[in-house]
Amino acid sequence: MDGLSLYKIINYFKPQLVNARINWCAYDHDRFILSLYNNKNFFLIFDLLLNSYILVSNNQKHGRIRLTHISNAKIVEIKQRGFDRLLTLNLIKRKPSGKLLQMKLIFEIVGRLSNVFVLDQSDKIIFRWNDNNIDSDRKINLGNIYTPFKSNKKNNLFNIENCDDFEELEGFYKVTAKHANELRNHFSNFENVKNFILNSLNLDDSFYLDNQNKLIPFEILSYKEKIKIDFLDQHLDSIVRAKSHNDYKFVRIKNYYIKKKLNYEKLLKNLYDDLEKAKNHIKYYEEAELLKNNLSKIKGKTGRVLLDKYTEYGVEKIVYYIDSGESVLKKIENLYASAEKLKRALEKLSNRIDEVKRTISYYEEEIFNLENMNLEEVNKLYEELFVLKNNKVKDVVNVPYLTFKKNDILFFLGKNSRSNHFVVFKIANPNDYWFHAHEIPSAHLILRKESPVAEDDIITAARITASFSKFKNEKRVPVDYTLRKYVKKPKGTPEGYVIYKNYKTIYVEPFSEEELEQLNVND
Repeated sequence: MDGLSLYKIINYFKPQLVNARINWCAYDHDRFILSLYNNKNFFLIFDLLLNSYILVSNNQKHGRIRLTHISNAKIVEIKQRGFDRLLTLNLIKRKPSGKLLQMKLIFEIVGRLSNVFVLDQSDKIIFRWNDNNIDSDRKINLGNIYTPFKSNKKNNLFNIENCDDFEELEGFYKVTAKHANELRNHFSNFENVKNFILNSLNLDDSFYLDNQNKLIPFEILSYKEKIKIDFLDQHLDSIVRAKSHNDYKFVRIKNYYIKKKLNYEKLLKNLYDDLEKAKNHIKYYEEAELLKNNLSKIKGKTGRVLLDKYTEYGVEKIVYYIDSGESVLKKIENLYASAEKLKRALEKLSNRIDEVKRTISYYEEEIFNLENMNLEEVNKLYEELFVLKNNKVKDVVNVPYLTFKKNDILFFLGKNSRSNHFVVFKIANPNDYWFHAHEIPSAHLILRKESPVAEDDIITAARITASFSKFKNEKRVPVDYTLRKYVKKPKGTPEGYVIYKNYKTIYVEPFSEEELEQLNVND
């Protein structure tokens, strides 16, 4: 949810919210709910499943855990920090003694790092929803004085200084800025567009669905659908219902990948067993040499014989058994043959083990990609895997990928196995840089710069890659990088499967969601 959408929703429902009494408050892992009364019962919902939207709804909602701190409190004021995704509800609650308590309910609506806090009258934290903290240097433990997260933009629609790009304004993100900048072709200047957007936020009671199914809080030049704010909760709920109906597709795909991964893990174990046997080739060779050097002692004998083994420390006596009727010469020949065969197998087994390990990593990455796909992408993948008879029939016209930009540098990042393949082998030039988390499922990233690539450019690219890896919530993530010309797709392997050489590894901290937004993410 962007700051403009929050501003529009809260201002639209403010008359209903101010002076409303909180019947009860409940929450679970994904949803924080206020049951309210102001002439009628309704709900204020902060839902992470609905792309971190705050909504007002008349439909009954439930939470697993009750929060008693603010039950029976009254909302006396609602404030948003500019157009930022920070919302404060000022509350008062009367104790049985008659004394009024002042409290604050804080919503930080920042995607995967969203959180909710309850503050006492001294602004001390007496409740927090989870451990998410958008500012790592900020203390959010119970008992600490609450500090709002830092704002990353100084200008907004009410305060514009030397700004001619909406993406530089607070509350805008890539998609809304793109639509706002398109309106400049319709209006005569930046100021007129700004006034049009403000009027739309304050006076228009609808959201607008663009061609990518993104909800835009102001009227855009071309839109697919117009959705009244009063029905916004139903629209977003329908998306969640559609997702639940398609969960079986997600589960079937995931089980397919897990089964493939388990089969290769079983194969890997067998290969390691064979490798241990192959490492014993020297024993076959040594036994053949022992028999060869003692042929004169063995000739005509069976059963227990004492042989001489020549070592650097002298002669060692070895007890050996010869079966009745066994040809020693034939046995020597077979031992040499076995030794050579196992020796030749060593390299083949090592190469095969590396190949199988890469295939296991590939399926781990496919599972990671699947868990980050939207419904449309899941449906498309399901059709390719289980419906189409010829999986080679693929749509190559619209391959989704992300584009980041910093000064004169472009970063192209894959969203799934196909777009990883697309950015690496269709977009990238041989001397572009390629990035991938080291032995960790992640997106593939291409860095392109016309001027020489500096160390800071490498760090930026690595941090973006780490942000789209399985370890994106860790403090330090190892990321490999090399030139694109050293990245290959072996013949017969699926899209997204690569091998690479001449690489270096760098340890970096993933970017936060706010930092990524500053790098001009293309949605």
